[in-house]
Amino acid sequence: MHHRTGITWVKCVGQLLPDAYEPETVPLLGELDELEIFVGSKKTCIWLWRAVDHFQQGILGLVLGDGGAETFRPLWATVQPWQC
Repeated sequence: MHHRTGITWVKCVGQLLPDAYEPETVPLLGELDELEIFVGSKKTCIWLWRAVDHFQQGILGLVLGDGGAETFRPLWATVQPWQC
């Protein structure tokens, strides 16, 4: 698959997602994960940070950007109050 096709798909799906996840209950066990994705070449990389609940299907939250703290901060602000 061409890299432009992949990033176009990610952007289209991302527009369908809500800005914030509001769980009905606080997750008992959460996991934060990061994935470095190369787009076109190793000089162009995007980081995907995600939060998942081990007992529920789906992703609790995600952010795309670089590997720095500023990219991760909005996701942390969502999951940190859960204390899971």
